[in-house]
Amino acid sequence: MLYQKDSDCSRGRMLFNSKSFVLQCIVLLFCSSVQLSAFTWDAATDVSLPGNDAYNPSMQINDFDNAMAVWVIDDLPNRILQSSFYSGTWGAPVNLVSTDQILIDPKLVFNDGDNAICVWQRFNGTEWIIQASIYSSGSWGTIETLSATGQNSHDVRIAMNSSGEGMAIWKRFDGTNWIIQASLYSASVWTVPENLSIAGEDANSSQIAMDSMGNALALWKRYDGANWIIQASYYSAGSWNTPENLSTTGQDSDDPRLSMNSAGDAKSIWSTFNGSCNVIETSSFTGGWDTPSMISTGTYDAQLPCIVLNSAGHATAIWTANSSSSNWVIQASTFNGTTWSTQEDISASVVSAQQPKLAMDNSDNAIATRINRFQSDYAIMVATYSASAWSASQELSQINCDSHEPKISMNNADKAFCLWEEYDGANYIIKARLGNQT
Repeated sequence: MLYQKDSDCSRGRMLFNSKSFVLQCIVLLFCSSVQLSAFTWDAATDVSLPGNDAYNPSMQINDFDNAMAVWVIDDLPNRILQSSFYSGTWGAPVNLVSTDQILIDPKLVFNDGDNAICVWQRFNGTEWIIQASIYSSGSWGTIETLSATGQNSHDVRIAMNSSGEGMAIWKRFDGTNWIIQASLYSASVWTVPENLSIAGEDANSSQIAMDSMGNALALWKRYDGANWIIQASYYSAGSWNTPENLSTTGQDSDDPRLSMNSAGDAKSIWSTFNGSCNVIETSSFTGGWDTPSMISTGTYDAQLPCIVLNSAGHATAIWTANSSSSNWVIQASTFNGTTWSTQEDISASVVSAQQPKLAMDNSDNAIATRINRFQSDYAIMVATYSASAWSASQELSQINCDSHEPKISMNNADKAFCLWEEYDGANYIIKARLGNQT
């Protein structure tokens, strides 16, 4: 684990008063200008079993209120990739992979047909490889290796549409540079990986999205010899087009993110250094990419953006910004189909906010999660957007129990799940809370 464990979760009781005071301050700061949460959250549920550290969760809920989650547990000397299916309750964990080799970073997509694709990276004793498994008819299929052996592959991402087609993307070392590669899953077969980025310079931080027709968009950053540039490629009719630059030449850009709706429209977002600070830029795709626009004010450094585009062509974006108090806050902006709103803080600057995540439905409701550090522990915090306003923040994790890696997913049936890892006094456990829109 990357996170330092506390000796006992209950030791946080000594800090209870100070942390509660901070939480009350946050609520008081925001309740005067922000509505109450549009979601009520059920009690937290253990998704993984006690006794072993569980981490790297990934999860998605579909429009029929079913959900799927995956995570990794340490059962040394083995690393085990586990999953659980939710249909009213979380099912007993199922092992996908058990290996004495290092296995990390699973990513999951799950559609309305209760089909899922899980991808991950595993060390095979010589190099890192990308692997995948398909969930269909209630069970996981054969494990397949997607990347070619002989060189390391990392940072896999996955997208899937309503028909069950999927597209995986990752970076692979070609002996000189890191190259972005992709493989299509269609008709129960994965295609041979295809190079997307141009050889000769490093490329990484890839993202992938698909529409209902099987078209896809890929996004990444690539070094052009002087700066890191955001690039994109479009997949249609069985082929990828030549990569095109989205960010401004001569400026370093980072943190690319991508969202595509079922109709094939998309929005990308990234941070770029404008000469004085990092700002957030976004570009829209409707058959082609438009000129990027800046949606942060440029007053403070901004980074780690997230973006979601819904079927109505509306979008929500969040990011972290270094506030005047030197703490990182979460800022947000919404797109009504024409213009982006003025950015607003949705977390208080009393404590630093990290690890932002975002979900949005087709009715323009949104949920933003993050972690806040309270003295020696991290807590999972959530704010919801409904009726054109952000709610006051709410803590979802157990108070004074160190928590990390929040994941958020919402459907179009007034439901949402938040998943995270939380220290129970002995191990990190995967926790979940179901949100119901009120």
